[in-house]
Amino acid sequence: MLPAPDPGKYFLNSLATSVKAKAAADGVEVSVYGAEEGGATAQYNQIENCVSMGVNAMIVMAPGSIEKCAPGCCSRPEKGIKVIGVPPGDLEPFDAIMHTDQYEDGQKVAKMACDFINKTYPNAPDKGVELWSWATRAAKKQMNLRYQGYRTIEKTCPKANVVQYIDLPQTADSIPAGASAAENVLTAIRTSRSS
Repeated sequence: MLPAPDPGKYFLNSLATSVKAKAAADGVEVSVYGAEEGGATAQYNQIENCVSMGVNAMIVMAPGSIEKCAPGCCSRPEKGIKVIGVPPGDLEPFDAIMHTDQYEDGQKVAKMACDFINKTYPNAPDKGVELWSWATRAAKKQMNLRYQGYRTIEKTCPKANVVQYIDLPQTADSIPAGASAAENVLTAIRTSRSS
C-alpha cells in the first residue's frame, strides 16, 4: 500500500505502475492511493482504512510533512503492519525509512535549472536571466532544507538573477498549491510585460 501524492501525475503514475509490476512478479499485491488533493487529512484516512483492511505493509509518501500522517501510522504495531516513511521526519514510528537529503535535492534542482539556463540562453550576460522561486520557506525542517538548496542557484549560476522569492503559506505544502503559485507568477509576469 502506497498512500502518496496524486498518482494521476505522470511521474507518480509511472512510479506506481512500476512498483505494482515488480511486486506482482513476486506474487505481492500492491494498492496505490493518491492523497494530494485531500492532503494529509485524506492520507490519514487512507492509512486508517488500510490498517482496518489488514495490509501487511505500508510505504507512506506524505504530501508535505510526514508528521501530519504519523498518528495513523502509530495505530498499526499491534496489527503487525510494517511501515516505511518517506520522507522520514523523525524516525519513529517507522520500521524503515527511505530518505533523500533535501538540501542536496534542492542543490540538484538548482544545478538542473542552471544547466537549462546555460543551454537555452548561452549568450545571456551575468544576472541576465530572471528567475522567480516559490516555496514554503517556513515549513517543516525537510521542506525548508530543500528551499535552502534551491537558493544555492544564486551563488552557483552566474547568469541567474533571482528577482523574487514567493513564500507560500505553510498550509500550502502540496503540489497543487505550488502549481497554482506558478500560474499566478507567470500571469503576473505576462501582465507586467504586456503593459
